[in-house]
Amino acid sequence: MMNIQQPTEEVDLEAIENSYWSDKAIKLTRLMENEDFINVVLEGYLKDRAVDQTSLLATDYVKQTNTRPYIMENLVAISGFESWIRMVIDKGTMPIDDEVEED
Repeated sequence: MMNIQQPTEEVDLEAIENSYWSDKAIKLTRLMENEDFINVVLEGYLKDRAVDQTSLLATDYVKQTNTRPYIMENLVAISGFESWIRMVIDKGTMPIDDEVEED
């Protein structure tokens, strides 16, 4: 005998998660249209800071002071944040599958 409650609970949990990511994507998209956010975060941090940090890697100063690991961690943080932004947008804009598979 099939348990009717379980599929409903699973669908409800999926709907809640979809709603969560959709809400985050809407808010993030709104932020990404804000001039200050664009200037400070998208251009200032994700672009300019990444280029600056990458440029430092080959300098004699960085080689002599052994600060490459610190710079690499900064680049990993930038990359991780950018990846998280893409993930929020992707998850929040995924089409919702309303079809429930039946056995």
